[in-house]
Amino acid sequence: MVQVESMLNVSDNSGARIVKCIRVLGGSNVRIGGVGSFLVVAVPSRRIQRRFISRNLYLAVVCSVKKNVRRFSGYYISSYKNKVILLSEQGKIVGTRIYGVVFSELKYLGLSKILQRVKLFV
Repeated sequence: MVQVESMLNVSDNSGARIVKCIRVLGGSNVRIGGVGSFLVVAVPSRRIQRRFISRNLYLAVVCSVKKNVRRFSGYYISSYKNKVILLSEQGKIVGTRIYGVVFSELKYLGLSKILQRVKLFV
């Protein structure tokens, strides 16, 4: 699960490498985020300088977590890293590609546009 001050990997080609969680969105008492939750993140390190990674604060959606996630069928699934996808202020994906595995639980949360960009999802 993701909480404030967590360091997360970025799984798209937006140019950011690692981001730091500033806030988990969803209410005043929400402190922990899981798959599909929205975050406010800061970008301390970048792969390359790109024009659309000019600010420091972005919205992000969590696409995979280390903690076990229970599926409707009863299975538990986990990832080896906590990964996020950067979003613009309008809610669109900043990058053009998504790398790695994306949990299919995003489909049930109404985030199917992310799943359209990725070929491999668990």
